[in-house]
Amino acid sequence: MVPYRLDDGVEVDVCPITKGIWLDLGELRALTGLEVDLPFFREAVAESRETIWPSPVASCRLREIRFHPHHEVIIDYCPESGGIWLDRGELDKLKEIAATIGNPRSKVLGIVCQIARHVSVPPASR
Repeated sequence: MVPYRLDDGVEVDVCPITKGIWLDLGELRALTGLEVDLPFFREAVAESRETIWPSPVASCRLREIRFHPHHEVIIDYCPESGGIWLDRGELDKLKEIAATIGNPRSKVLGIVCQIARHVSVPPASR
């Protein structure tokens, strides 16, 4: 993981191989101005399922949760640290729904685009 400081000073971690992004607890909230990292967290956790992927910062497996109840964007969440993993495919899906989420959540997508632009993330293969 490579630390990457965004324009507003928040530091995220980027995997140079997969181009995925790790956000520690509170970083998404700090970036978006939302009250919490995941506005639909309770509903998402209730429907979550364990993945085969280990957390990059804790001794547990990540859980797949839905980012927003009206969209099919699934992100990975660490139940021990509260961190969030966004893989390359999830970044692409977040970009696709930018117009439908609305403010302030659309700010999330601007941040994702900023990260992608600065770390030279190539488009995902389709």
